[in-house]
Amino acid sequence: MKKFLVPVVAFATFLLVACSSATPGEEAIKMVEEATEKVENAKDVAELEALGDEFETKFAELKKANKDYQPTAEEEKKMEEAMKKFQEACQKKAKELVDDMLGGSGENEE
Repeated sequence: MKKFLVPVVAFATFLLVACSSATPGEEAIKMVEEATEKVENAKDVAELEALGDEFETKFAELKKANKDYQPTAEEEKKMEEAMKKFQEACQKKAKELVDDMLGGSGENEE
């Protein structure tokens, strides 16, 4: 009976963890990752600015709704990585869009 019970309990635990709702930290990380993807696909400066405003608003709402939440060390590390990628994507896209507006930087021209 014990041999049967251990896998059942392990499976039930896995299902509970898999089906549980995301923590505020996980939601924030997902939000940053989605914002990064949107930034990478932005077509112009206005869209990039709108995405920044949207991200800032959503992040403030999440923070306000979960003001007592303390992220885990793992969530903090993942958030730092996600924010770094977001910032790099913003800088790259802004440079790309400005170069396009100015007719190219000449770096890739032969």
